[in-house]
Amino acid sequence: MSITTKHFLIILLCHVALSITGIQAKAIRRHPIIMVKCGERPVSGANVQFIEYENLHYKDEHQDFRDVTDKHGHYHFKEVDALDSLRSSENEIRISIKDICKLDTVKHDCNLPYNHFEVPIKMIPFVENQQLLLDLTDWKFDTKCI
Repeated sequence: MSITTKHFLIILLCHVALSITGIQAKAIRRHPIIMVKCGERPVSGANVQFIEYENLHYKDEHQDFRDVTDKHGHYHFKEVDALDSLRSSENEIRISIKDICKLDTVKHDCNLPYNHFEVPIKMIPFVENQQLLLDLTDWKFDTKCI
């Protein structure tokens, strides 16, 4: 018997023994993140809110999830199951972000303009397990002034 076969059998026997005794290795789940970008630029320091709509009308803001993106443009959920609960809601949940992304494409008549994006959380694609990628250049926005 080759060394590789012996290693495989030892690992298989250990797995069977652990299964019989009821000890199982738990899968480690990472906290989900949303990577927010404006094209290639990370959207850092942006205020992030999650707004709930019912029949296209404002219902509530999820205050527990209000936070700011980090220097890499990442929004970090504090709980492992938070993203799943937002995506499985019966009502529409939108992520609300204010940033200067695409500001050069619109005309504005004020000193401190910004664009306000609201994107349905279910429409943001996964790039890998527990990581979503939101590119603001793909979405509609409203231009507002401070």
